[in-house]
Amino acid sequence: MSSITEKIIKQLKKSNLSLEDRTALTTALLDKLNALPIGDIIYFTNNGLMIDGKELDAEQTNAFKETCASLKDNFARKVIHEQIRHKATEAGIHKSQSIEELMFYKAAIWCLNEENILIQQLSEV
Repeated sequence: MSSITEKIIKQLKKSNLSLEDRTALTTALLDKLNALPIGDIIYFTNNGLMIDGKELDAEQTNAFKETCASLKDNFARKVIHEQIRHKATEAGIHKSQSIEELMFYKAAIWCLNEENILIQQLSEV
């Protein structure tokens, strides 16, 4: 993390701003610095998939679909996700000392859930 980013984060934590205001300010800064993607990376089209603005042909779409299907059914991935979910839940309940920390652990679980949903959708293209 860059020095300027660390300084900004420290100042935001020290400020009297509400969590909502800090989040809005952080989002505005990231937008201004073009640090957030402008749009989705993966688009579902009538013909299949578009990734990073490039439409996949039938062969590429099929290979992508098969990869997602194997990810969906991968035992090691499921076990790793459950371990991460357990650690995030445990840390969120027993160790978080602020709303920010609790939200961080909640976000970790949200990411796992979103990944599962996306992989499911992509395996059915």
